Amino acid sequence: MAKPRTPNFKPHVMAAALRSAGLMSSDGTIVHNWSDTHWAPVGDNDAERAAYHWIEEHAPGFESAENARKAHRATLLCLPPLPEPTTQCVIPTLSGYLHLDGEEPELLPADPKLGVTHVLNCVYDPTCPAPELFMALLARALPDAATRARVQEYIGYTLVPHARYQRAQIWIGPGANGKGVIANVVQALHGKVAAVSLDDLSGFSMSGCISASLIYVDEIPRRQIDEQRLKTAIAGETILVDRKYREALTLQLRGKWLILGNSLPAITDHSAGFWRRFDIVPFKVVIPEAERDPMLAELIIASELAGVLNWALEGLQRLRARGRFDPVMPAQMAAAISSAKAETNSVVAWGTDVGLELSTQCRTPKEAVFEAYTDWCAANAMRAVSSPRFWIRLNEHLPGIEYVRVRTMGGKQCRRCNVELHSPSATEPTEPSVQPEPPGFLF
Repeated sequence: MAKPRTPNFKPHVMAAALRSAGLMSSDGTIVHNWSDTHWAPVGDNDAERAAYHWIEEHAPGFESAENARKAHRATLLCLPPLPEPTTQCVIPTLSGYLHLDGEEPELLPADPKLGVTHVLNCVYDPTCPAPELFMALLARALPDAATRARVQEYIGYTLVPHARYQRAQIWIGPGANGKGVIANVVQALHGKVAAVSLDDLSGFSMSGCISASLIYVDEIPRRQIDEQRLKTAIAGETILVDRKYREALTLQLRGKWLILGNSLPAITDHSAGFWRRFDIVPFKVVIPEAERDPMLAELIIASELAGVLNWALEGLQRLRARGRFDPVMPAQMAAAISSAKAETNSVVAWGTDVGLELSTQCRTPKEAVFEAYTDWCAANAMRAVSSPRFWIRLNEHLPGIEYVRVRTMGGKQCRRCNVELHSPSATEPTEPSVQPEPPGFLF
């Protein structure tokens, strides 16, 4: 007599049951659960744990880690797809979805069809009073009104579920200046905040950024960072995110970056494409120890968070009306950017320190210009770059440089430029035989 066959576990049974419930979806790599406010991503470990418990209840005798993994994998394939993210300007709050595309903000119930995967940790109450404690702290930490307005617009930008403005803010300054308290309040607005380190953007740490609406860096490292990956993430472009013991994900991060530090990191990318991604906000005020309140952040969060949300929404509406961040930065922030470029770029630092100017004549030998730069770097403990890179960066810093080839009395060719070094020995009278160099010739 044939031995009865042992029934096999059928992962599809659980997947079909979850699909029938209608509260879950999948993007092919992550299961999302509708939580009445948004499509919350479910981590693989949590999903497999839930699958194990489902098997325990509905298919006793098949409990195992392997069967839980199979059921989870079947669920990823079986669930309906996650709805495409809405292109509307929708702010997901605990009170509902605030729609900003109309003439007036309109609060509507949360809608799963809009594909929103995050929610703010705050209710929307347009009638609540202004956040007096928060506004007083902001005015003291950032006395410049234009800088405060720029920060207000950026905090508003962190609320939206897209990264189309492709910008991050770096808050720079010594301790005891209020930036940490303000940052804690901003974090409290968000339902999911991912903490990352700028010198570890290629490992597993980025997996925490999935569906985060704010990406927070509380300390800037002294060593070099992965500038290209940071620039790509800020722009919301597609990146590869590694996960421990799991397949890597290809996705677009929508969280906005808020970076705090005492000084800038070591930067080697000095292109305009890199710097235009950043606002640098200088926090220069130091609050005396006797006037610091260690409970201020908690007090603002407990009593004024809805008012802080209204303040941020005001900045967002101003940003949306303009359609972009104002290319003309507040004077203090523009000065901070210039200082940052000089601090991290020896060519800019040298040019700023010696007060480079351009002449109407090409009288200065190019060798003399480069030699003056390298001598300055040696005297100021900064790293000099190669001659080709030097001329590229100098042209970016000082547009309008011209070059000629001059034949000397002995028949030797000499290259000269119109950079003035303010040294009588650095320039020579132009020889009669002058040949302009072709456009784009740098070195």
